[in-house]
Amino acid sequence: MQIGNSPEKIIKKCDPEIKSVCYKCNEGWMHDLENKVKPTMGCLVQDVALTLDAQQQTDIAVWSTKVAMVFDSTVASIRPLYYSAEDRLQLRLSSAIPNRTTVWLGRFSLSSLLITGSTLRGDVDGVTGATHNCVTTIVVGHLAIQVFTIYPIPAYQKSPPAFSPKPGLWDGLLTQTWPIISKKNWPPPLTFTNDRGSLTIARLYDRWKMGRKTPV
Repeated sequence: MQIGNSPEKIIKKCDPEIKSVCYKCNEGWMHDLENKVKPTMGCLVQDVALTLDAQQQTDIAVWSTKVAMVFDSTVASIRPLYYSAEDRLQLRLSSAIPNRTTVWLGRFSLSSLLITGSTLRGDVDGVTGATHNCVTTIVVGHLAIQVFTIYPIPAYQKSPPAFSPKPGLWDGLLTQTWPIISKKNWPPPLTFTNDRGSLTIARLYDRWKMGRKTPV
């Protein structure tokens, strides 16, 4: 496990507790959300082919955003939280996903368990830090998920910039589940692997990281 720039450490307990979530939420709306998404997520995690309708895509996107927010809370000791209190409140009260958030799903050839995330600065038209972005990548079983949220500065609120990832076979590897476009047949045409090359799962972790690394 590694948080921020701290040294990596081996933990014996592979299911660590996140203390930023209260009992009422953990056993209430979060528990209900887990049960709601479990039938669909179970198929994707176990590598079962199916068609995802609008409700299923929405449920997965809400669950994925919830995970991204909880994961964001684990670095509160070294940087301010990325997702605002209002974002977290609206997700809890009405399952509202923050504006300018995109969620993609991909299929992984192996079965794994991983979550990683970064906050990224977006420079636009020579403006340093025009946006503050957050990317969270989750791998559960055969399912890979990526949540990408953009927060623009006030000057770009009305016309937020669009970002492109590093070149890759993303159209074949990933299915956009939020914002919803249409029904989706699962799995996508291409599959992430653990080998080197254009299909490696490691490329998904880093597909938005460009330029020089900045301090947390």
